Formats: sequence, structure tokens, C-alpha cells
Amino acid sequence: YARTEWFEGMAGGRRALLLLASGAGGGLLYAQGAPEALEPVLDEVRPFRRSYFTFEAAHEDLVHRRFMLRQIQYLARMHVDGQRFISAESRAVPLGPAEVDRVNALYSTDSGAWISRRQLGEQSYYGVWEDGRLASVAGTQSISRPQGIAVVANVMTHPDYRDRGYATQCVGALTAALLREVRDVVLNVAPENAPAIRVYQRLGYREVCRLAEGWAFWRGKSRWDRVLAALYDWFGH
Repeated sequence: YARTEWFEGMAGGRRALLLLASGAGGGLLYAQGAPEALEPVLDEVRPFRRSYFTFEAAHEDLVHRRFMLRQIQYLARMHVDGQRFISAESRAVPLGPAEVDRVNALYSTDSGAWISRRQLGEQSYYGVWEDGRLASVAGTQSISRPQGIAVVANVMTHPDYRDRGYATQCVGALTAALLREVRDVVLNVAPENAPAIRVYQRLGYREVCRLAEGWAFWRGKSRWDRVLAALYDWFGH
């Protein structure tokens, strides 16, 4: 949080929020809210020239006028709270730093995700073991207890153990544990990933919005800014 800045926009009683944060390879941007309230904020700030930008899909035209966008993907944001959550019988157990090699070995089979020992110690991860192997796992990207929200991420089942309900067990156990500490739990999923969406829906998650995210090269406010943006875009390929 020490490396983040928040900006608020207001227009006609409607609000928008923009987050700027320093991150690997440039900046991180996140935007949500009413487009008419977001537009003046985007015009006022000076973001990193190259950022990974997550925004509501409805903002894409607004964002594209100010950034060159590359490798955009679309995501369904899903949410559950204590009233909507549907618990499921589960064999999933908590995972800690001692299991980091097992977790990363699982991710290496079909994911690309990688987590550190520190992340396993600070975040919350649950897994199902089968035949002495870690068959399925679900973890968190972020937990903010003061704000009462957690983000589920890095859900994966080994190809040899799919279609056995293990992902449901992991996400269910993780969500139950999180809801004992926070009010809201959210996650992102590709809209075309119907099996994963069904898993989350069985646990009470529902879609609340569509997001888009990808690399964004700031077009800037001057001719020199536009030249630099074009160079960043060129070398970014």
C-alpha cells in the first residue's frame, strides 16, 4: 500500500476510482466506476508510460483513447459473502511454506503461476492431496482484513485428477476460511471457462461485472509523449 496512489472522480453524483501503483516492469493501474467520472481523472494524472491496466470492460473505449492497449483479456468478476456462500464437504487442508515446492510443481504442469515461500506464509492456500501428490490447490492474491475483502486466485487441479470435484473442495474450504475473517470474497475467471464458473456458482459466487486487462502504453499529453509511447509499444512487442 505504501507504493499506491488513489484518485477519486465525481460527476453528477456518480463516482470513479483510479489506482496507480509501482510494479514489476512499470506500473499497475486499476479503474472502476462511472465512465463520466473516470474520464477527468485519466486526463489529470501522469501514469507510468507502461503499465498493466485492469478496468471495467465498459471503459475500454475511454481507456483506449489515452493508452495503446496490448494483449487484452476479458474476465468475469465474481463475488460471494457470508449470506450467499454455500458450503461444500471438503477434504482440502491448509498449505504453508513447507509445501511451496509441491505447489509450484503442480502449477508448472499447466499454469505458469509461481509463488514464493513468503506468499504461502502471508496468504491463504488450500489443497487436496491424493496418492501422496498435491492434486488441486486454490489460493489468494490479496487479503485486506481492515477493508474486509479477499481475492481468490491461482486455482488449479492436476490434469490427472480433474472432474473429481477437487477444485470445488479447495475453493469451498478457502472461501469458508476467508469469510471467517472478511466480509467479501471475489475472484476473476475467463468468461469462456464454463467448468470453473459452474464450480464457483455452486459455492454461491455470482458475476457482478466484466473486466478487461492488459498492457497499456500511455499516449501522454504532448507530441514527445506520443513518440515515447510509440517506442514503448514497439519494444513491448
